[in-house]
Amino acid sequence: MPLIWAPFAEGLKGMFDEPILKEIAEKYNKTVAQIILRWNVQQGVIVIPKSVHRERMRENFDIWNFKIEDDDMERIGSLDKNCPSMLDTRKVSEVKRVYDYLNNPVLTSL
Repeated sequence: MPLIWAPFAEGLKGMFDEPILKEIAEKYNKTVAQIILRWNVQQGVIVIPKSVHRERMRENFDIWNFKIEDDDMERIGSLDKNCPSMLDTRKVSEVKRVYDYLNNPVLTSL
């Protein structure tokens, strides 16, 4: 079973503003974050969301009272860009940035 740490990729690349995710979230009366978590869980992925905000922690737990329908699951799946949002190890510059972390302690690409 796959494991995802930081399933929100720190909100990079407009994840929370994605129109399809927003539309689906509205349909289920959930947040985009809850849709992302539920989509992963329904695929058998173990997710580990991190937050220091109590309200977001509650929100992250509130994904068990609904199921995303198959057609919506497919719509979400179609958003896959086949490229990591946080660290693309296929890019030499990204790998060098990580290796140079002690000199430049920035983990995410903006």
